[in-house]
Amino acid sequence: MSHISTYSTDLQLNPVKGERAAKNDTSWQLFREALESVAEEHGGYVDEKISNYFGHERECTFALRVPQFQYGLGIDVDENTGRVSFLYDSYGVRDEIIETLKDDVKQTFTTLAVSQALNDLNYSVEFEEQVDDETERKRILVRGVM
Repeated sequence: MSHISTYSTDLQLNPVKGERAAKNDTSWQLFREALESVAEEHGGYVDEKISNYFGHERECTFALRVPQFQYGLGIDVDENTGRVSFLYDSYGVRDEIIETLKDDVKQTFTTLAVSQALNDLNYSVEFEEQVDDETERKRILVRGVM
């Protein structure tokens, strides 16, 4: 059955009030940068609407639109708590595609946040990307060097 469902995550941005405050907040900027990176990697773009199987649209804080998942992966951020939730309609779509997108968003945002924290502490940041041959999942090792 087609419907948009909401799934909570363990990601949290800084609580902000209003779009203007969000544009100036570092955690929101890093999150948008992470989404743009994932979108580029998958040949897509960042938007503010997703749709369900029947084409009914829903607005959200961010939307990741990629060719492999035409309905879009929506992301809502609660301005009061900063909690991040994923929204999507999985009807007719392989679960692996959605899970890969969610994992890529979480991993990319975490990588950017850790590297920013290390930079703030005057560490030189190094990245090492590894791909698991069996699962084809990507892992990123972030290393802070004095």
